[in-house]
Amino acid sequence: MTPEDKEMTMTREKKSKVKSAAKENEKVITGVFEGGGVRGIGLIGAAVVFLEEGYRFNRVAGNSAGSIVASLIAGGYSATELRQIMMSLDYSRFADKDWKDKLPFGMVYSLFAEKGIYEGKYLREFIKEKLEKAPHPIRTFRDVKEKDGSYRLQMIAADISRAKLLVLPQDIADYGIDPDDLEVADAVRMSVSIPYFFEPVQLRHVDGTECFIVDGGIVCNFPVWIYDGDIEAGNPPVGFCLVDDGETRPIHGVVSMFAAILETMLEARDKRYIADEQLTTVQIPTLGIQTCDFHLSRERQEALYLAGRKVAVKYIDVMATGAGSRSAASRKLRLRSPESRRLHGILHRPAKKQSIRKMAIAKTGIYDSLIQKVTAEIWPGVDWHLIKCQVNQESSFNPRAVSSCGALGLLQLLPATAQELGFTKDELYSPEKNLRAGITYLYRQYYRFPEIPDPVERVKFALASYNGGRGYINAALSLARRSSGPWREWNYAKAFLVHPGCRVDGKRPDHGQIIGYVDRIWTRYMTLPVREKILIETKNTKRPSR
Repeated sequence: MTPEDKEMTMTREKKSKVKSAAKENEKVITGVFEGGGVRGIGLIGAAVVFLEEGYRFNRVAGNSAGSIVASLIAGGYSATELRQIMMSLDYSRFADKDWKDKLPFGMVYSLFAEKGIYEGKYLREFIKEKLEKAPHPIRTFRDVKEKDGSYRLQMIAADISRAKLLVLPQDIADYGIDPDDLEVADAVRMSVSIPYFFEPVQLRHVDGTECFIVDGGIVCNFPVWIYDGDIEAGNPPVGFCLVDDGETRPIHGVVSMFAAILETMLEARDKRYIADEQLTTVQIPTLGIQTCDFHLSRERQEALYLAGRKVAVKYIDVMATGAGSRSAASRKLRLRSPESRRLHGILHRPAKKQSIRKMAIAKTGIYDSLIQKVTAEIWPGVDWHLIKCQVNQESSFNPRAVSSCGALGLLQLLPATAQELGFTKDELYSPEKNLRAGITYLYRQYYRFPEIPDPVERVKFALASYNGGRGYINAALSLARRSSGPWREWNYAKAFLVHPGCRVDGKRPDHGQIIGYVDRIWTRYMTLPVREKILIETKNTKRPSR
């Protein structure tokens, strides 16, 4: 046992004697930590103050450096232990290279052959060792799983091969790995993979695609939305973010310019959102220190740590006294641009009542038994009446229907989509096979929105994806997540389909069609004189197949 480990063990023994007394005064919070490379030292300084003041982090999340801090906190390290880890760490060892990188032109070889300069092996082993020795040892996400199936530790990464934000451990299922079995050290390694600095993590998707996983900051560096559900439970997340106070980055050549571009990409996306939420975030000045400054001096490390402490003390004082506080409603009204005001108007505009056509549902019910049979076989648990409403919307129960874009049959599938599902173009004219293809496709859309916990809301997003394409719905969700509203609800998130930033390959969605499609189906379903009491049973839900 090293001297450092002995000191930590003695500290824990002393603290255990007063544990029961401290428990009575314990204050529980949820913490979300922004990414920032070596500047994560400031995050530790702020977190230490909260621990010293008697706060306990019951749930934590983060990106990049924030995922490291979140993992250590989830492991139960005390304030003193976190500071010891921070002060004893040689950050230059994070910039690890193998023997090939040390050869002449080794950096060029790493960039082109391995797609990153540094290996990231030391960082992974460091996290693995610290979590195994933690007061509450952690190896896999099974060790941080709650009784309700959620995880008290989460982090984000980005799959650049599939242009998707990953919430770990949940989304690792897309790569054939059980989320419970994912090692936390591996997830941290994915989350800290700053593009070109660290080699990306390579995984194979269940569809056979070779995927490259990098730092989630290229999509969202400050995932304050990840525990939005805690707001309703009376425990709003406290965000710990890094701010540069307007300091500029000197650019002297190609390398420094590249570093500045990378940091802007990781940070600027979230700054505007943070600006309107000053009293819900602990904003830590970065003192001009750059993300990848691994050779930071001991004095600069200490200054960054103390900067984190200072703002955390101020934040806790404000929470205790209420000084400078303002209502949530007034914060939401401080929208700073015409586009923000337009979106605000869309979100708060009274919904128009949908008119119900007299011929909304065919009276003959000629396909009722077939729809009920196929639905039960492919998607057991969902109310078949919903599928009937969708068929009515798609084709008015005409099995020979052909749309202007070439979609065919009862559920209006494109031949290319049908082929992916294993059906031929001619088979789409068969009512049964068209239903099988369409219900399978809808079920797959449902399965691809694990971030929407409410099954009813997830069905709405699945319908929207069926009609408009999953890319546009994911783009709208990404924008909605960064707002302060209930982004997991369709009636809220649909407004972001109108947002200028909602684009796929430079193209905007036909938002009116998508929104109208979902709302009309839902209105018809809710006004049916006869339907199942529960729209969907989730206990038997499994990955869809043909």
